[in-house]
Amino acid sequence: MSFEIKYAPHQLSDVVISDIYVKTVLNSYIKRDIKRPLLMYGGYGVGKTTIANLLPDAIEGKKAVVEKIKAVEFKTAADVAKHFNKEWLYSHPLFSFNDGQKREYMICNELNITDNAAKVLIDLIDDIQEHVQLIFTTNHLHTIYGALRSRCTELEIRPALAVDWLPRAQFIMKSENYKVNDQILLKLIEDQLIVSPDHRKLLQLLDDEVIGKLNWV
Repeated sequence: MSFEIKYAPHQLSDVVISDIYVKTVLNSYIKRDIKRPLLMYGGYGVGKTTIANLLPDAIEGKKAVVEKIKAVEFKTAADVAKHFNKEWLYSHPLFSFNDGQKREYMICNELNITDNAAKVLIDLIDDIQEHVQLIFTTNHLHTIYGALRSRCTELEIRPALAVDWLPRAQFIMKSENYKVNDQILLKLIEDQLIVSPDHRKLLQLLDDEVIGKLNWV
């Protein structure tokens, strides 16, 4: 099994995050001190989608029931109306959540939404955010309608530092019963992060190291 699958994060604490501010904001969501829609942005492969998918579990303290909306299904005003045309949004503010959940969760990765659709969503946000946690990710923050952005917590997910990746890499190597000097391992991580901050690429590199493709000494 490839390391991308075998060592993919299964909980939020598995995600390598260097930015203390990001950790603080995410913790505020976990404690439900913040309930605004969360809009995460940043480059490819830095962990936005992984964080989005694991945050509901962290909030609930168990596996959460989540509705995932494909970006292409959430683009027009009609799409937004379709997804939020649910009786429970309007008829009963104290509706029962799925399996006793604290909140409902809707995730849209790679948000692709027209200004008109964003305006429809804006009209709904104030009514639903107490009960529904909206989580969006995008690689192109500037394309998102400004008034929608202002309703969200904008959180930049930046590339993790090599020194913060080292403990995770050490765990992986130990799990594989593979011995490698920590300084060599750190250099390996540093060099890869210079090439690309993509977490998947780094896991691929560690996989290559273990199966002997890299011939490090």
